[in-house]
Amino acid sequence: SRFTLLSIATALFSITAVAHPIDSVLSAVENNNLTLKALSSDIKAQIHESKSANNLSETSVQYSPFYADGVSGVASSELVVSQDFDFPTLYAARNKASKMKNEELDKRFLLERRNILLDARQLCLDIIHINKRQTLLNKRMDIADNLLRLYEKRMENGDATILEFNKVKMERMELNAEAEELQATLRSAQSQLTAINGNNPIRFAATDYPPMVPLPDDATLISQYLASDAEILVAEAETRNTQQNINISKQNWLPK
Repeated sequence: SRFTLLSIATALFSITAVAHPIDSVLSAVENNNLTLKALSSDIKAQIHESKSANNLSETSVQYSPFYADGVSGVASSELVVSQDFDFPTLYAARNKASKMKNEELDKRFLLERRNILLDARQLCLDIIHINKRQTLLNKRMDIADNLLRLYEKRMENGDATILEFNKVKMERMELNAEAEELQATLRSAQSQLTAINGNNPIRFAATDYPPMVPLPDDATLISQYLASDAEILVAEAETRNTQQNINISKQNWLPK
């Protein structure tokens, strides 16, 4: 449906035409996020392990003495150096599998990066929404203050009753409660943004949404999504890697 395509587009094509404060936030998160740092280190370790797994085994060195009747001590000896190795084609297959595994790991990192940056972007949009609500609430509070002063003066002049005055006062108190709740929501969003930024405080006080790039037609949108969606790319890389490992398993019958 068009609604589904729009949801996909939000993830893929909501790119600002000009610089926006959200861009700075996303850049900071990409550099500071603890999950991405840990994942990057883990991927480097797995790549190193994958490369080392395709090396030759350690060389075996043995000293063999020989004894003979009538000979005192060692009659002769020899130094035996041996090296086990697999059938050559197996190394090539493993090397190809290693490259495919590295590609899969890279795609998984990009998937996690996309998800984290989307979360950060959503928090920024939430904060913008809160700031817009706060601006509107401030106007309502100003109107309520003016109305409260008006009814206070009218009550002094006998043009309004205490009930009318209290009703206006109550509405002003409700706005105060709404303002406190809104501030609590803002603090929560800012706290989440700090956490996703590696617990490094980050100030984001934008009040305008970033401009949106016009969406392409449905067919183009689907085509671009299938060609670039991180989850699809991970699945494809995993499938290729699995198939290559199956090929390696079939070659394990070859003699060393």
